[in-house]
Amino acid sequence: MSIPRKHHYVPQVHIKRFEHSDGYTVFIKDKKKLISKKSSHDIFAIKDLNSSLDENGNIDHTSIELSLGEIWDNKFNSHLQSLLSWIKDSIEQNNYSKIPIEESLKFFFEYGLMGYMRSIRKKREFNDSIINSILELKELIPHIYEVDLSNLEFTKEQTEIGREGIKDFINLSTNLATEWQNKLKFPAPSAIELPMLIPDNLVGDIFVSKAPPFYLPDCTAIILKSEKTSEYQNRNINKIVSISLPLTQNVFIQIRNKDFFPSDSTDLFSIGKERTEEINNQLINYAFEQVLVAKEFKLQSI
Repeated sequence: MSIPRKHHYVPQVHIKRFEHSDGYTVFIKDKKKLISKKSSHDIFAIKDLNSSLDENGNIDHTSIELSLGEIWDNKFNSHLQSLLSWIKDSIEQNNYSKIPIEESLKFFFEYGLMGYMRSIRKKREFNDSIINSILELKELIPHIYEVDLSNLEFTKEQTEIGREGIKDFINLSTNLATEWQNKLKFPAPSAIELPMLIPDNLVGDIFVSKAPPFYLPDCTAIILKSEKTSEYQNRNINKIVSISLPLTQNVFIQIRNKDFFPSDSTDLFSIGKERTEEINNQLINYAFEQVLVAKEFKLQSI
């Protein structure tokens, strides 16, 4: 059985929510060009993006991919359905539904954050930081021979063997990392590993567009950070004020950290063309390289 090596940084379960009658239309920002796609297979995807090296130095194409799928991709539809049920119930009652959506708000807050971190650009930045750290380590090789080990109970031969072993290990690590840096994208830290970024209390503004449809950027979400920081593992991390993302062609959600909006509650808004276009322009501006747009999208509108 062949192992899939085309890895998506925006899950296909999300991409498929933006399919139109002829498939998909992708806007390439820097080239100001539109590309038509029949399938979601090649959209927001790159070969071996989530591949890694296992403990034996072999290429592992599946572990990270399966882990990401289990944590995020497989839960997308169930949480989306909770929000859609809340929207439908609220409209029918002409009052906010009592269907609980707190867990879904938290999921999509984490999903938006993780989607941003899974993007090609953030992966490259993370990968480059790993490579730079290893290259800095390699610069220490000449100093291995400057360390005074005379007080240790090693023979001269044992000392030289130890130094050569350290040197070989550093060289091997550098060569492996350099060899694969353009092929294997080391995994970005997951939201689970950064609990300080996830607020305890969240509220959301849910926007339902009658027309036109919302767009989906390659960065997944718009993230607004505060100047306020929290300390996590000896690092100061900026608190997140809000995460905003389109969930379908008709539903866009802004999830806010209630620490910054203590009196707010979750609201539902039905919006028209003008407000939808404002949101879409923001999504295009925040996108890194590509945006899934509507079939009717015109380049002249940019």
